[in-house]
Amino acid sequence: MGRAFSYQALDLSKSEIRLISIEPGSGLNPLKGHIFHVPLSDATPKYHALSYAWGEETEGSNASASEPSIGRRLHYYLTQWPLPPGPSGWMFIDDEQFKIRPNLEAALRHLRSETKQLVLWIDAICIDQQNTTERSEQVSQMRTIYRRAEDVHVWLGPATDDSGMAMRFLQDIARLSDDEIHGETLLQRKLTEKKWIPDIESLVPLFKRPYWTRAWVVQEIVNAKHAIVHCGLQTVTWTEIEKATRELRNRSIQLSYVFHASIGKVGTVVSQGPSSIKGAELVSKENEVPTFRLLDLLLTHERKKVSNLKDKVYAVVGISEAQDDPAFQVDYSRSIQAVYTDVVAYLISRGSLNVICASHKYAKLSDLPSWVPDWSVDIWPCRSHLIEPLEHDASAGTKAKAHISPNQRILHASGFIFDTIQHVGGTLTRAENSLLYSIKALENFHAWRKILLSVKVANEETDFGFMRSLFCNTYVKVSNKPTTQNWPHAQVLGAFGSLTQRLLPNQYIDPKLQEYIHTFQKTRSRNATTLDNSLVTSVSTMTRGRRFFITNKGEFGTAANDVEVGDLVVCFLGCAYFVVLRPVIGVEGEYTLMGDAYVDGKMNGEAMRDFDVGGYIEREFEIR
Repeated sequence: MGRAFSYQALDLSKSEIRLISIEPGSGLNPLKGHIFHVPLSDATPKYHALSYAWGEETEGSNASASEPSIGRRLHYYLTQWPLPPGPSGWMFIDDEQFKIRPNLEAALRHLRSETKQLVLWIDAICIDQQNTTERSEQVSQMRTIYRRAEDVHVWLGPATDDSGMAMRFLQDIARLSDDEIHGETLLQRKLTEKKWIPDIESLVPLFKRPYWTRAWVVQEIVNAKHAIVHCGLQTVTWTEIEKATRELRNRSIQLSYVFHASIGKVGTVVSQGPSSIKGAELVSKENEVPTFRLLDLLLTHERKKVSNLKDKVYAVVGISEAQDDPAFQVDYSRSIQAVYTDVVAYLISRGSLNVICASHKYAKLSDLPSWVPDWSVDIWPCRSHLIEPLEHDASAGTKAKAHISPNQRILHASGFIFDTIQHVGGTLTRAENSLLYSIKALENFHAWRKILLSVKVANEETDFGFMRSLFCNTYVKVSNKPTTQNWPHAQVLGAFGSLTQRLLPNQYIDPKLQEYIHTFQKTRSRNATTLDNSLVTSVSTMTRGRRFFITNKGEFGTAANDVEVGDLVVCFLGCAYFVVLRPVIGVEGEYTLMGDAYVDGKMNGEAMRDFDVGGYIEREFEIR
């Protein structure tokens, strides 16, 4: 049993970082390395950075451990995936014992050279994870650390039976995308002919690997000058992966024809894996790393996993507008609730209240105010309509007039009451399989339509607005007036009707919807039975976790799942969406935020224009 490794303090005044030099070795040779400190400057020695999935165990714990069976573990590391559960692996750093997780051990055994040292920056080793002050400072520098690395090595894990096929297929697609003469024809064949189905299917497990679910990999990839992706002994460049996945995304409809019986595979291939990382297409470009809106990053990557819930925020700060802004500080000594509240305070200080629209009733942190989004929960309702570039601006470009109380419990925000909710529909819930989900989506659609037609007359204008409301007018860009070609509302509503005829044959279908079914099936005659299910599934992703509503004045739209009759639809200055507030019982003048609201025909400043001529009265709301 060896002596446990202990860290020497970094000189933070010199912006020091640690690097580890991995000694040459192969096979059963123990992993050995030497740590040294360097200032993070232009004179920093050349090094590489590692990007990998941590796993479930606690890393950086340097307590002494008995030696595991190297032979048994190496067999798994080189030949099998997923890695077996069990104790951490280990290595020697400066002749002292250091525990590492199995996936990191596998990566280092694959990456180390047999003849020369390999200098790496590895977050789990080069940051003292038990030192809160150091961790806060080092995380603040990760953008620079990854940007200055010669290469970022992306470790997906050991090889499997189909991973080699997947890696080669990605390289083939990338090569064809560069072929200006024959590439388009060959790509069309490769992505639509049945003989290539096994190759396409091999991408599914590769894109579902744990690496892609980890929040930290987002900035590690986006900040890389050059990234190399490893799966076992095979490698592809990130440039090749990006070219290939771009071609896959651009051909999602063709892929849906090939996989019409298992449409979920198409979703995995075109939206998971590399495509789940916002900004990854910019890797390898020589220009400065772009910055993204912090709220967009949080929403885009909200389902990615972290071992510390504060990292739901801190993992993406390095590529956000907040990276170099002294108004936002990475501080691991603050509570999770305080970190999430810091996000709201920071974005409000920039003049926008859009962040409060991301709040929802599914919060796990019980101590959060209703206006603070809980980023710790992997929520089911779709919130992609809140991601920039926004299609809407209900408050017509105004700046927020808002502040947070000293105790960080009350949000004071100025706006006006637009209307009161009079009717609400149900909500689309989860299902055990895709068929049941489609049935639930159809039942929800018809329940909403029944409420609509109890107040409105079925005509082109009403149905155009109803269609827009289904996806908050973000699924396709649609103007406020119907087109003479009856598209796309006839296509979208017709798809729901067409699928209803097959799955719910006893469901009543109103005459107008019958017209849309005829239009849809006539124009899509060859693929109607494939496209209706695909279109219903796609549109319904925007309705899940939301409710249809109609106000006292007859305005309609969709809102967060928990809204009820009597709730107030409010327009806040500096907020692109309407919000729904509920008065706190027994407390005069205080409200609970229920979530955002899309009001059809009022999302481009129409209510603000009425406000400007005295149609509404501005007031300050206290939200807790």
